[in-house]
Amino acid sequence: MSRMDYDEPPLVSVAIITYNQADIIAHTLASVAAQTYKNLEIIIGDDASSDETPEVINQILAAGSTPYQLIRREKNIGITRNLNDVLSHCQGKYIALLGGDDLWLPEKVEVAISHLESRPNASFLCHGSI
Repeated sequence: MSRMDYDEPPLVSVAIITYNQADIIAHTLASVAAQTYKNLEIIIGDDASSDETPEVINQILAAGSTPYQLIRREKNIGITRNLNDVLSHCQGKYIALLGGDDLWLPEKVEVAISHLESRPNASFLCHGSI
């Protein structure tokens, strides 16, 4: 029996950075909403998109039940600073990084947390992508 079987599941912060991804961000957020692991918060840093990315994000996430925070920049600060700022807002025991144009399989977070929780000496988990 793993720790996840009897303890409250740890909070996972999903850290997403975006820039002009209005055409794909809905699919990205749908892949987060489809996760079998439900104890999530979503922290998104929009790096001064000139398209409708922030509006799409707010429309989708406001209709759901997952806590989220959208940090909308007035001036572009670049990928590194945007990500560092998003990370500073994460409250979860674990942080899962997701690009604004990436998709997750439904069990991605559940499998990752199962591996991490069963290995108390592990500090991070990485995997291949396709």
